Amino acid sequence: MGYKLKSEVRSRKSEVFVITSVIIIQLAFLLYSNCAFSQTLQNDVIASAGDSDTTDQVLVCWTVGECIVATHNNMDCMVTQGFQQSFYKVLEIPEVEKLPFEVKAYPNPAVDFIYVEVHAEELNDVYKIELTDMQGRIIQQYLTSHGNITRIDLRNISAGFLALNITHIKSKLCKSFKIVKTNY
Repeated sequence: MGYKLKSEVRSRKSEVFVITSVIIIQLAFLLYSNCAFSQTLQNDVIASAGDSDTTDQVLVCWTVGECIVATHNNMDCMVTQGFQQSFYKVLEIPEVEKLPFEVKAYPNPAVDFIYVEVHAEELNDVYKIELTDMQGRIIQQYLTSHGNITRIDLRNISAGFLALNITHIKSKLCKSFKIVKTNY
């Protein structure tokens, strides 16, 4: 009888151990899946201008350039709602005062060729030259360095506007030109 009781106790202990292990594994999986696949949502508005004003009973916030979602009105008042949120951060892209390189692109307008000169503080730095159309498609690409003159052939390109971007490879700073390609 005592042997059977010990055996049952061992059996119960192993059942409790298995159940506890399964629960711990399930909890670990649940916590991991919530952390690994979670996301955060932010209420961001990118606008060119905006302001807010407050009176005793009303707070009005506005931005220029939002999409309009809905308009509500009654006899006295009309409210147009957009994506403006009550909590927002003002973000700014800082202007670069002076690039660490100088670029000349000539002639502009151009018929057959344009020439690009890069003069830099660091003589060994490399620059990427990209000629793109107005949709951003890359037409031609070159690499250059300080003091070199790069000749870009425009003879097989239709007349119109092009973008010429010169990017410092290390810092990713970029100088852009709008190039006019003509046929005469």
